[in-house]
Amino acid sequence: MSKTYGTSAISTQVQTTNRTLTQSFTQALGQRREFLSEEATCEYISDMTRELLAMANAHSQSFLAYLLGMAADEARATARRMQLAVEHTN
Repeated sequence: MSKTYGTSAISTQVQTTNRTLTQSFTQALGQRREFLSEEATCEYISDMTRELLAMANAHSQSFLAYLLGMAADEARATARRMQLAVEHTN
């Protein structure tokens, strides 16, 4: 049996998840978020967008899921391009 959540419960869950992911990401890098590299920032955006994508899919929001998927893909591709550019210059 699936659970039904009200808008307030979902909002609270999203805020909690966002805080947890942000803290984990920041701790893993040992840096404050505003000092992340452009590549790491793009990877973070991709990861967070994928979380939102999963939520949109779970609630049958297909167009929103499509847009979030495109945003996540673009963020991941941008991070990869930055990584390749750094590798190329070394």
